[in-house]
Amino acid sequence: MANFLYSNTHSIFDYTNGISKSLKLILENLVKLGNSVYVITGCTSFSEEGFQESIKAWDLANKQQFMRQKLGSIRFNQNGVNYSLIRTKFGPSLKLQIWEQEYIYREVIRILDTKEIEVCICWGSHLLEESIFKEAEHRKINICYYLTNPNMKGKDNYLLKNANHIWTDSHATKKLYEDDLKSNFMVMPKFIEEPKEKMEEIKSSSLIKKCLFVNPTLYKGFEAFIRIANYFAKSKEDITFTCV
Repeated sequence: MANFLYSNTHSIFDYTNGISKSLKLILENLVKLGNSVYVITGCTSFSEEGFQESIKAWDLANKQQFMRQKLGSIRFNQNGVNYSLIRTKFGPSLKLQIWEQEYIYREVIRILDTKEIEVCICWGSHLLEESIFKEAEHRKINICYYLTNPNMKGKDNYLLKNANHIWTDSHATKKLYEDDLKSNFMVMPKFIEEPKEKMEEIKSSSLIKKCLFVNPTLYKGFEAFIRIANYFAKSKEDITFTCV
C-alpha cells in the first residue's frame, strides 16, 4: 500500500472536464485498494458550470464543519479521499490570484512534510504545477503524469518530460507519445461512476430514444457515429441522434 498525492489548480470536482472526472474515479479506486490518497485542488474550471459545482462542494464542506469562511482552504474526506479544496475567486485558471496560488502551494508542502507521500500525480504545464512537481522531485518522490490528449505532443513541457511514469487513458495515446518520451507508460482502466440514487426499473417502451455525441471529431469516432446514425435512419427506428 502507498500514500498518493494529487495536486492541481484545476478543480477535480469539475464534472465538465474529462481529466478531472477520470482522475477523481481513479483516486477513489486507489482508496478501495487500501491506499491513502490526498488531493489538493483549486476551484478553477474550463467552464462556468464546472466552477459553480466546485464552489458548491466548498460551501457544503464549509457548512458541515460549522465554519464561516468566505475564502481559503477547506479540508474534508469524501469516499475515502482526503481533500484540501482551495476556494478561488474566479473560474479561469489565468485569473488565479497570488494568494490563492500560495494557499495551494503551502498546503502541498504541509502534506509532504506530514505524510510519507510515495507517489505524486500531476498534469498541466503552469508554473505553479511545475513548482509542485520540482518540490516532489527534490524529495525523490515518484511522479506520475496523467496524459489524455494529443495537445501536448511537440510541446516543451517540463512535467511531462521528467515524470517517472506516465498514466494514460488509451492505447492510442500511448502509441502517439511513446517514441517521444522515455517514461514508463501505463494505460489506466476507465472507471464508471456509481449512480448516486437507485433508479427504478423503466420499461423499454417508455424510454426516450436519444443519442448525444459531444465534441464530434474523427479521432473520437465521428465517422463510426455517422455510420450508426445512417443505419438506424434507414431502418426507420425511432431514435434521435444529436451532435454538440
